[in-house]
Amino acid sequence: MDSGIFDRLDETQRVELLRSFYAADWADRPSRRIALLDLRRAASPGFEWRLAARLPPIAVPLELAELIGETIERDFSTYRQRPIDAKETELGSVPDSVVVTGWVLARSRSSRESLRRYFQDTWT
Repeated sequence: MDSGIFDRLDETQRVELLRSFYAADWADRPSRRIALLDLRRAASPGFEWRLAARLPPIAVPLELAELIGETIERDFSTYRQRPIDAKETELGSVPDSVVVTGWVLARSRSSRESLRRYFQDTWT
């Protein structure tokens, strides 16, 4: 990739790493930490997780992803993201990005109600 974000991985490895990252249960601390550790090992400095489908849209440095996970853990007993598709694309001035789309499947800790919603994240 020209931007050097995943400079040690080929395209297939980049997509598979992101798919495995999304397979983690973000409400489960050990599962989340393993996924973040794998991602930290592969990512180059400056790597960002763009939470485009969130309100408001934000770009999260990898160092802050654990904080997001801790927040999710407080509110949900289960929080999984099931990717439908992950592909490399060009977004404006960012030549090499990976766009991941899929479904969030979660269960509230307090009400025990299930949540299912579509997401689209952009990794640059």
